[in-house]
Amino acid sequence: ENGIRVIALADGAGSMADAELGALVTVKAITEHIINRFFDYIEQLREKEDAKVRDAIVTFLHERLYEAADEHHARFREMGATLLFAAVYEDTLFYGHIGDGIIGAYTNDGHVKVLSEPENGFLPNITVFVTEPKPRKHLRMNVTEINHIKGIVLMSDGPGEYFYDRRQGFIKETKQLFDAFNNKTKAEYQRTLHDYMKDDLSLRSGDDLSVNILYQE
Repeated sequence: ENGIRVIALADGAGSMADAELGALVTVKAITEHIINRFFDYIEQLREKEDAKVRDAIVTFLHERLYEAADEHHARFREMGATLLFAAVYEDTLFYGHIGDGIIGAYTNDGHVKVLSEPENGFLPNITVFVTEPKPRKHLRMNVTEINHIKGIVLMSDGPGEYFYDRRQGFIKETKQLFDAFNNKTKAEYQRTLHDYMKDDLSLRSGDDLSVNILYQE
């Protein structure tokens, strides 16, 4: 919309009763919000006004989550989910991240590099969610140029167990997620990705598998 392309991913906390609702609301809310405020936020971030952007994003998300909690008789604190998003307009990329999961970029030289790493607690399966009392301090954001980037990938911690290593970043097989676009329509690629995650990746991870990809054609 308005020339802005946005992808988002939210992974609900498995231990929380209303996490699925929280993840759904979070993805819809952040997508709408970033489209509406993209240019404002780019300007503010370039002026080093990161705190204002964090406050505005988290406030909007919490408003939508509280509205959904009232509508569906859910509990806000049980709607925990992580958040990953990326938005592109022309040659500008804006991305943000709360919690675990990984944001990566597929570069023109054929490598997938890490843009944002997972945030975990004292144990690998401990992370933070958008419903935390003070999530602003956990919202990591950046604005960069994309003239060297062919694609963006967001992935939850499930596929991250296979594709990501804390010491070396993404393993070389990650580029297969992008190479599979070659000579395929969107529908064909979606089927290819679905079959790969179901028949192969699911055997490598016991967690939920969520991947979202933006490819620059």
